[in-house]
Amino acid sequence: MLGSRSRGSPERKNEPSTSTTEVSATRCAVVGSAWPSAADTTDANGSADGTFFDITTLYTLSYLRYDWRTFLRTTYPRHKLADDGPRYPYGTAILTPERGKGAAIARYAIWVDAGYVEGLDRFRQDVLCERNTIDPTRMDWLLPVDLVNGAHVFATRIEFQL
Repeated sequence: MLGSRSRGSPERKNEPSTSTTEVSATRCAVVGSAWPSAADTTDANGSADGTFFDITTLYTLSYLRYDWRTFLRTTYPRHKLADDGPRYPYGTAILTPERGKGAAIARYAIWVDAGYVEGLDRFRQDVLCERNTIDPTRMDWLLPVDLVNGAHVFATRIEFQL
């Protein structure tokens, strides 16, 4: 098993392993598969550690961070920051927390359509956007993303009739 070996072990293989387990002696078997991971299931002290267990999680988060940063830089290149309150005319280069939250929800919807994340309704409730209290030229977002999970473990029960 991949997680049982020590980190950096030469015996570690990068291809999925397949195992067959007989559930009972009467007409069925369960077939399972394990997928390579980016981290062991235990840390240096032997404690359980599932941090970034699946490498695709790290890659997806990296892409979302890059896409969000690019989106902000191209959408708001020379905008000014203002507090919520007065309604600024459409097309005015002013970014408010309300508009920032709307932009985050719109971008999340694009990520949902692309298959990176899920749970748009939950995101709408939990996303935060506010002006920084210390630096008035900074807007802060909290994006609680719910990544779509990879299909790496499969189980099948095959029964046959005699």
